[in-house]
Amino acid sequence: MTLPIIIYEGPENSGKTTVKRTVNELINHRSLSFERWTGTQYAYGKLFGRQIDLEELLEIDRKMTQEFDVLLVYLTCPPKIILSRVNTDPIADLKYHLTEVQLDALTHFFEEWYEKCPFWFKMRFDTSVTKPDVAAFSIKDYLKRIGYAI
Repeated sequence: MTLPIIIYEGPENSGKTTVKRTVNELINHRSLSFERWTGTQYAYGKLFGRQIDLEELLEIDRKMTQEFDVLLVYLTCPPKIILSRVNTDPIADLKYHLTEVQLDALTHFFEEWYEKCPFWFKMRFDTSVTKPDVAAFSIKDYLKRIGYAI
């Protein structure tokens, strides 16, 4: 059986790229994966005051589940830790200086989307307490439990 599409979502510097890379190395994952999906559109859109229709985005998610097996990996982290990562990462995407209050709101918007997201297979990791290799092993084990040969 082909591996599912894996979608990695969460705020900047929450660990998406690192966990994705670690998963790919661990399971030799060569199928499709995304960093960013409708959760990003919703959370950042809301944060920056754009008109965002959550139901429209959830409909895209529903259509995706009708056509493909999808595993959503939602990575989160407390705003203070995200800010410390940004300040020590020379190429961090958040150099436009989101404040802790804005990151709190962003996290809230991601949570709002995640709770309503219709994907059947979902995992959540707080990367302030879960290291990338632990998350990757958990993802591998989860894929085995839901019937994928790894």
